[in-house]
Amino acid sequence: VLAILGILLASFFADIRSRSIVITASLGIAVAIAVSGFYGTFITEKAERTRKIKKLEKSVGMFLKESQIQSAHSFATLALAAIDGLSPFLIAIIIVMPFFITSSITLAYYLSFALAALFLFLVGAFLARISKENMFVEGMKMVLAGAVCTIIIFFVEMMTRA
Repeated sequence: VLAILGILLASFFADIRSRSIVITASLGIAVAIAVSGFYGTFITEKAERTRKIKKLEKSVGMFLKESQIQSAHSFATLALAAIDGLSPFLIAIIIVMPFFITSSITLAYYLSFALAALFLFLVGAFLARISKENMFVEGMKMVLAGAVCTIIIFFVEMMTRA
């Protein structure tokens, strides 16, 4: 969410009025995040699960290369990588959707900012639910992260104009 928000904020502050530039840049970062998420998770999970399999093989004194345990580990690795790749991609697409459906680019920016804030809040609330903390407070902390991102990008853009 913060990466796509960063692209949108930079485009907004730079006064980019071209819908195609905003969409292309946003989809570019969405693809990069998806590929990074997939490969990063796949490589990490594969290494961790391979280590666990080897440890288990040593404990039981037999190879598990073509066992159901190995198959389950392989499936879990691929499934987790797919989730880590697809979920941020889909969220990015949703956040950018206003640029596809509204005729006003200014309205598209504002709707996208609102969607990004909503997703930030929902992520914070979800994590709070898991950790049994205050969902509203944790949701607002994530929105605050978006606000900090906004302020920093605003100042960066102001310095580039000077």
